Amino acid sequence: MARVVISFSGEGRGHAARTLSLVQELRGHQLLVLCPRNMLSWMQEATWHESHVQLLAIPSLNFSYDRSGKLSYVKSCLSAMPFLYHLRGYLRWLSQVVDEFNPHLAIVDFEPLLSRVTRSLGIRTLSLDHQHFLAAMDLSKLPWNLGMRARFLQPSVKLFCPTADAYLISSFYQFPQRPEASNYRQVGVLIREELGHHASHVGEHLLVYLRREHAGPWLQQLAELREPCFVYGMDRDGVEGNLYFKKISSREFIRDLVTCRSLISTAGNQLIGEALAVGKPVLAIPEYGNFEQQINGHFLQASGLGRCLLPQQVSRRAFYDFLEALPFFRERIGLRNPSGNEEVVRQIQHLITMTTPQTTFVPEVEVLPEVEVATVGAEA
Repeated sequence: MARVVISFSGEGRGHAARTLSLVQELRGHQLLVLCPRNMLSWMQEATWHESHVQLLAIPSLNFSYDRSGKLSYVKSCLSAMPFLYHLRGYLRWLSQVVDEFNPHLAIVDFEPLLSRVTRSLGIRTLSLDHQHFLAAMDLSKLPWNLGMRARFLQPSVKLFCPTADAYLISSFYQFPQRPEASNYRQVGVLIREELGHHASHVGEHLLVYLRREHAGPWLQQLAELREPCFVYGMDRDGVEGNLYFKKISSREFIRDLVTCRSLISTAGNQLIGEALAVGKPVLAIPEYGNFEQQINGHFLQASGLGRCLLPQQVSRRAFYDFLEALPFFRERIGLRNPSGNEEVVRQIQHLITMTTPQTTFVPEVEVLPEVEVATVGAEA
């Protein structure tokens, strides 16, 4: 049995879902999961029966939006100032926690504290996220408008994990990689084991996942479809015509995913990958101003596994066109295996065998108060 400390970003459920898949894959080891406060209850519900897991809340960074619901990189950077002001104190506290836990390995999912601590303590570190595709991708292969934005923000990616012994990029698509980025390895999306507990079949409903900031135009168009739509992300229950609103519940969401006709959602990498893993075509609508999701949508459409619409392109006709193409998308999806679980576990075991810590003490630690801040580049 080894000890592994894992941290993940505070923005979006994709990071939490990827971490949960790691928790399930590493049941033979003792885990300390550093969890952003805004995802702590979700992770507690998902891991209540996992006796090998200790959860600890940590300060986190999140997106910031303008009044129109558009992702604002300027506001996100400015809102990160309180986090940066307290950074030294956070690092001192976390360094003590990690040192006492004495892990064989640290795994960082686009979270800015842990890799800085492990570097000072000499602990082997694995970077496992999606966002580092910006550091590894040959951006000249992107459409010029996406390529220009990616080049502008590319240097900021390394700030979240400045040093690591290995870099794994989890993605539902293969992207062109720069020859000089050979230290980055592409793997598929990590799939939660719950997705295999339910038989996947094509039901009647459409599964919809959205943010409240962007709900208005979507809901109006979906209501006109007269197709049953199970809608998550609005933080409420209820029925309005063909729209069935549901509060987020990991177990119920997975049941609705494996039985839906298709998924309509924002263009987060993890959710798209999980949908494709159970054979569900995806209509991705990137968040306003989120160029990372725009890149995900670009590769989704180019792969023939689904379709991407910019928010201003959403219409009833566009929804119908997508539904009419579902047989083609399902055939394309059947020709691929998107899971990266096996390769990721192999890399983790390799790194664990290279380290031999001395103790097995797991401390009782004091949780620092959360600071409400925001930043760029996290995954929905």
